[in-house]
Amino acid sequence: MPLPRSVRPDAPKVFLCYADANQGTADRLHMELIAHGVRTFRPQRDTLPGDQIVHTIEKHIKESDYFLLLWSGACAGQSWLRDQWHSTLKENGGFLFVLRLDTTEVPPLLAARRQFNAFDGWDAAVTALADCWKSDRALGHSVLPAPGPAGRMDQPTTTLYIRNRALDVSHVLVVPVTATGAQLRAQVRTALALGDEVSDFNGKLGLRLSYDLLKDERSIPDLPLNRMGLADGSVIDLEITIRYFAPDGERTPVVYRRDPDFDLPGMRPATRRSLYQKAFGHLIPRRNRTP
Repeated sequence: MPLPRSVRPDAPKVFLCYADANQGTADRLHMELIAHGVRTFRPQRDTLPGDQIVHTIEKHIKESDYFLLLWSGACAGQSWLRDQWHSTLKENGGFLFVLRLDTTEVPPLLAARRQFNAFDGWDAAVTALADCWKSDRALGHSVLPAPGPAGRMDQPTTTLYIRNRALDVSHVLVVPVTATGAQLRAQVRTALALGDEVSDFNGKLGLRLSYDLLKDERSIPDLPLNRMGLADGSVIDLEITIRYFAPDGERTPVVYRRDPDFDLPGMRPATRRSLYQKAFGHLIPRRNRTP
């Protein structure tokens, strides 16, 4: 299917997952996303005669930059629909978004995904979606939801990107607008499930880990977010310092870098990779799990 002239071939591609009853809404969304420079694939519309349906859908999910679930009361009991988003969560949960068409409660498995409420204002929700994808792609690397538990917030919030250049990934974190630097540090530790130590050989050899949050290459102070100039969509750098320890003592701490030349003297490459995987594997996109 040729692309409309308004959509560039390198524009983000979004797989639309929806119930048959919401076909009209999906068609409307398709047209409006095109106006925002976003490509879409609608399985109920865009599969062609002779296509092997399951294979075609799986192919387009894998080729898409994002998977957008249009959630409504019509989704209940649709097993094929559930299979699509369950599979997406398993393979690459970072690019699953939810557009809520009505007030139907979202399943617990989807609670941590980025959600947009179209029933509160359609135009605003669609614009926010498109802007979100543009912001993600502007970072130039993978953007994932925070892997840790997402607590409920009954207060105004802002969304930040927690970026780690060494791991080539950013994680989206929703925080209270009233948060301070200290509260942000604590939330990052919890939301990104950052541990203090990983070890091997019955604890005789391993890494001790410490973390810092940087803005403009400086450690953030314990001030309210607005006084630090942090607004919705701001990027905070996560710096990881590692201390290699062995039976003969602890080595000099170094800031972790993810490159082939980064080495820890006295540690075998296989052991190093194993420890890095234990420490950082949950932060890295599934398609790139060799830290």
